[in-house]
Amino acid sequence: MTLLPEPFPARLQPEEVPLGTALCPRCHERPIKLAGLDVWLCIACYALEQQHGPRPATQSRSYLPANFATPECLACGSREVDADGRLWWCTSCRLCTRVRGEGQ
Repeated sequence: MTLLPEPFPARLQPEEVPLGTALCPRCHERPIKLAGLDVWLCIACYALEQQHGPRPATQSRSYLPANFATPECLACGSREVDADGRLWWCTSCRLCTRVRGEGQ
């Protein structure tokens, strides 16, 4: 018998995922917060997945990465960040961004 939670499908709505209570299926350390490509992940694992994910748009001259849900705030450097499945925010400088659009 394992105490680790089963991975949650990325298709679940944020209100259906036990945010802050279930452990990240990748690292098994931090609570899940954001929908990754395959499963819900903690903020650190989500940032790692997005950093190393396929980025075909990087070949475009006008490409700007819009998703920066990282474990540290890029604006002030604080680690006081949180997420709720749709939004990521920094409690220090109040920077807030939408992480995933509806239906993604």
